[in-house]
Amino acid sequence: MSFNVHDFLWTNYGPIMDAKAICKVLHYPTVTALKTARSRGSLPFSPVTIEHRRGVFAMTSEIAELLERIERERKLTAVSEKRDTEDNAI
Repeated sequence: MSFNVHDFLWTNYGPIMDAKAICKVLHYPTVTALKTARSRGSLPFSPVTIEHRRGVFAMTSEIAELLERIERERKLTAVSEKRDTEDNAI
């Protein structure tokens, strides 16, 4: 059975993630650090605005896609590094 990031996040957080959930999943040390990243424009996702609510929110599906993209890139990098190592060994 394969692990499904989207299903896991949806089950645990619902359709919209709040700042605390985003920090936990993306390993921001604090909500303040997350807000600082937002103010600098360096969030790796598009924050969601909810009328009459303060804070940072994100669509769960977008966070899941971000994590899946990071994993794909990590695997591609690992394969590329392995090829480079094998080429250098020859």
